[in-house]
Amino acid sequence: MLGVFLAHDPAHFNVSARRASDMPSFRTGLSEAIANDLEDDSYDLSWLQELPANDAGAITMLRRLLENERDPIDRHYMHCELESRLYRSRDAFESALVEYDKACELHDLEMVEIRPALFEKFDRMPVLDTYRQSAIRAQKARDWPRVERWAQRGLELYANHSARPEAVNDLHKRLAYARTKLASAAESASAY
Repeated sequence: MLGVFLAHDPAHFNVSARRASDMPSFRTGLSEAIANDLEDDSYDLSWLQELPANDAGAITMLRRLLENERDPIDRHYMHCELESRLYRSRDAFESALVEYDKACELHDLEMVEIRPALFEKFDRMPVLDTYRQSAIRAQKARDWPRVERWAQRGLELYANHSARPEAVNDLHKRLAYARTKLASAAESASAY
């Protein structure tokens, strides 16, 4: 994969000097991080190009990479890719969703270090798919305390710094729905 980077003054081309995280297409920040990888020596996303095309091989490699990598941005995107590959493999092998849930838990534990690095890099929080997808999985299982936990945790991490308001709105809706279900269950239990 080759790329060309043009160093220029945006004003010379009548383009405003907007941050990548301000642009409407900004989502997870991965494309922006890749585009700036050569300029930013704090992380190295070249491992993405080395991942096997097949999910099983990529999962094995990502787990091995996570054993040694220390940079929070690299670790974040490794976790994201591992989760994506595991979820995509849910029909390929039986333990994929259990492994997916464990991967999400481990990713969440590291957000104490990852969140500040992402915020420093992008000046806002990119979309954190882990929280939405984990809340959805819990909702499908009708595990309302788990929906509440994942949605609340995602909202804590976004704080008031989300690059995509719809990601925050989605978690607010899931949180409200879970709390309604929990209150209804508590009300039913107290009636007996």
